[in-house]
Amino acid sequence: MGIIFFLTSDRTYDKILAKEEVAMPTCNHIKSAWITMGEKVIEFEQKFATFLNSKSKCVAMTNGTAALHMSLLAIGIDYGDEVIIPALTFVADINVVKKEHYYAILRCENRFCF
Repeated sequence: MGIIFFLTSDRTYDKILAKEEVAMPTCNHIKSAWITMGEKVIEFEQKFATFLNSKSKCVAMTNGTAALHMSLLAIGIDYGDEVIIPALTFVADINVVKKEHYYAILRCENRFCF
């Protein structure tokens, strides 16, 4: 079993993945081609829900943008509503709001926020 090397300044990931109990499941998961779906993801969702004492399900997302999108849909905002976003943000926030035809309102309540 080879070691998977990541480029980090302190090589933290190398130390973690050098451990057999981490490396084997990680490699097996990647080889399965089920990176964002499948049996292990379902298992993770269930364990995470248990860890959080959640009465509902936890759903893994492929990235932060997908999570933002699902969050907006889940809270039931209506077409054309305004969504307040911090002025100092990443473009994904605005993209998700615009995709669903909401109005993005960039706000910074504190004049010292930058």
